[in-house]
Amino acid sequence: YDEDYDFQYAILPVSKNRFTIKDNTSAVFILFEQVGNRYKMSYQRGEETLSSYQLYEKSSPSRAELERFTGTFYSDQLNTIYRIELSNDGLIAKPLRGEPFSLRPLNQNRFLTGQWFMSLLNFNWRNGRVSGFEVESPELKHLFFRRISLE
Repeated sequence: YDEDYDFQYAILPVSKNRFTIKDNTSAVFILFEQVGNRYKMSYQRGEETLSSYQLYEKSSPSRAELERFTGTFYSDQLNTIYRIELSNDGLIAKPLRGEPFSLRPLNQNRFLTGQWFMSLLNFNWRNGRVSGFEVESPELKHLFFRRISLE
């Protein structure tokens, strides 16, 4: 079940840790494996890994911890600004154009967005302060936003 896109599909075993998607016509397989003490799931076509995921334990940061992620962030690549703000329900991202969306913590530095164009934000730190974030999604790689000051 894909929670972000509200999509559900059946998987069928091919081997002990390899599965195919029922009615799969694109030869994509799902591989589950343990690497050290971590668990990993990846989508593969032949020997190519299309995307990879790791098992995580849900993070529940305090309001004070979330406050450290707030600020104004700019992408040179898109020439656009996002504000990360603290709301009653947690962090929200506010683009200059478009609707705000919430950020759900995955771990100390990573947040899910539920947005197809910006699935995951991975925050970077410098000198004890958030310096920016990288956007991760199946569609985008290496899209960076850096913290700026508009005050």
